[in-house]
Amino acid sequence: MHYAKKLALVDPKFLEQLKIDREYEHIQRPAPAVAKTPLSLDITRILNDHTIPDDKKVTLYVNA
Repeated sequence: MHYAKKLALVDPKFLEQLKIDREYEHIQRPAPAVAKTPLSLDITRILNDHTIPDDKKVTLYVNA
């Protein structure tokens, strides 16, 4: 019985709401990197670079 499949009765309205929620999540996905501005990409690159010391990151961030 440990590996038996389970069956549950669910209200069709609940299934419709799940479908709507999934479609909404698909619409709300973040934009691809292509759509981002070069400035945004530069700032992200600066902040995520672990080889740059924090004080240099601040300077590069402000200059960007």
